[in-house]
Amino acid sequence: MLIFKTQVAFLGHLVLEHGIDPMPDKLQAIKDWPTPQCLRYVRAFYGLASYYRRFVKEFAIKSKALTRLMRKNATFCWTPEAQQAFDSLKDALCNAVTLAFPSPGQTVILDTYAFDVACSGILSTYVDGAERPIAFMSRVFNSAQRNY
Repeated sequence: MLIFKTQVAFLGHLVLEHGIDPMPDKLQAIKDWPTPQCLRYVRAFYGLASYYRRFVKEFAIKSKALTRLMRKNATFCWTPEAQQAFDSLKDALCNAVTLAFPSPGQTVILDTYAFDVACSGILSTYVDGAERPIAFMSRVFNSAQRNY
């Protein structure tokens, strides 16, 4: 029964009365994830982390080195850059902010950014006089988009 609950677990998210958080047990799994030793483990980590990408500002930029490892016909070579991306993603996910709920009639703010290799955006709103994110978005450009 869901009546009078202050939090509900739903599809890997913890829905609270004031916003949405990632599930604590999933965050613990991310925090405890060992350094990948092969491409299969990189894909497994990236898949779990990517499920929570809306909680991480500039997810695509932080994970660029990992996505480079997963390209077709790429050989697996764990570099310091990949380790830094792995650690950065783990840290960002473990320190994820609670996302606010969008509401009709509320002022919504869209901030967008463009970098050499990616673009990102933040959808946010004001809650109790403070700006709070509703969701983060980011995407790495493909080679044609980077040339443009």
